[in-house]
Amino acid sequence: MDAQGKELQELLDTIDVLRLIAMKGRTEARHFAGYMIAFGLYPAFNIFLDLLTGHTLWLPTLYVAFFGATAPIAGGPAALAIWGAAGALAGGIWELTRSGGWTLGTILLTVPAAIMGVYAIGLRRGRLEGMPPLRVAIAPRIGWAWGVIMGGMAVLTAGLGQAPLPPGAVTALWGYAIGVGLFVSGAIFPTLFPLGLIGIFGVPFLSLFAGQQDLAYGLIGLLGLSMAGAGIREWRAHRA
Repeated sequence: MDAQGKELQELLDTIDVLRLIAMKGRTEARHFAGYMIAFGLYPAFNIFLDLLTGHTLWLPTLYVAFFGATAPIAGGPAALAIWGAAGALAGGIWELTRSGGWTLGTILLTVPAAIMGVYAIGLRRGRLEGMPPLRVAIAPRIGWAWGVIMGGMAVLTAGLGQAPLPPGAVTALWGYAIGVGLFVSGAIFPTLFPLGLIGIFGVPFLSLFAGQQDLAYGLIGLLGLSMAGAGIREWRAHRA
């Protein structure tokens, strides 16, 4: 093979590699879209339920959201058993202790354990085929970032619960945290970058400077709906 033929073959090999990377990227994006849908609807449901009725279901629907996001990985029955057991444990701790600290600690332990169980089943059943190797995958790292941000914020707000805070401070903190998560997620879906900026700057401004706590709270719900909508669009696009 002459030099020109070798260059052509190298070019073709490069194109094949790029095509493979693009295919795996689409698989990873579709996988992450399921989390976007579940955890976009999760805050939206509870926030608008709170604004309309004064009641929330943050604890039970957290495990429902995880089930919805991971059911395609382990299969519905297995995911239901895992998340049902985790949710029952957290709910039981709450009923026994009525302690936010103990319940939060249970959540922080059961969620990672359940996720590892779900993915172990998915790996054994071959449901993760087509996903990039963990060492180069982006979506898991973003998912871990979300978990650390939300878990850390839960610990922070629980610890600040007894401290004198300005009105709307907790709403501002959660809006900022969700905004950071959305901004980081823009590494996979660039459309989430502006949503992240709204959470980082818009929610604290409305809550702390404009004195519009309910509006800031509702804005977080709208960010959740927007995230879910973006996830649905991506899910449909990658199924086509």
